[in-house]
Amino acid sequence: MIAVIGFMLPMFISIFFNITRLQMQLLITQQLKEEGDYVQNQIINTVRNSATLINSTCAGLSLIPADQTVLCFYDSNSTPFGYAVDASANVASYSAALASPLQLLRSNTDKDIPIRIMFPSFSIIDSRTAQFKYTVVYTPRVNYLPEQSMVYQFYTYLRN
Repeated sequence: MIAVIGFMLPMFISIFFNITRLQMQLLITQQLKEEGDYVQNQIINTVRNSATLINSTCAGLSLIPADQTVLCFYDSNSTPFGYAVDASANVASYSAALASPLQLLRSNTDKDIPIRIMFPSFSIIDSRTAQFKYTVVYTPRVNYLPEQSMVYQFYTYLRN
């Protein structure tokens, strides 16, 4: 009887820890998807509802530092706005109508699930279409969890 318990106990402990680790990975994947979807939805909705022109020069947006990946638009009042990913992996929405950028995703290693944006690529496809591509990455603080990432690539079209 004791031999059976001695044989089964390590197996049950191993199963318990594997299920716990898989649950953590699932939670992290869910958080990655939520953050990536939020950024995607904010960009698509704002561009579709407000943009009338795509512009790659970002003239009129002095708030954007030079080291950022950026794509700019103009609304119906000729007010420029755009999206940028800076060197610290923060995603922000810039507008000439705002005093400071609106942070869509802030890279933060102090959070429970530290998430950052990598490999941003924003480009103009034609006069009414823009492409956004970025990777949302989670790098664990512990070595028993793997790094997880999701690639987002989408097109947004001007409605106006």
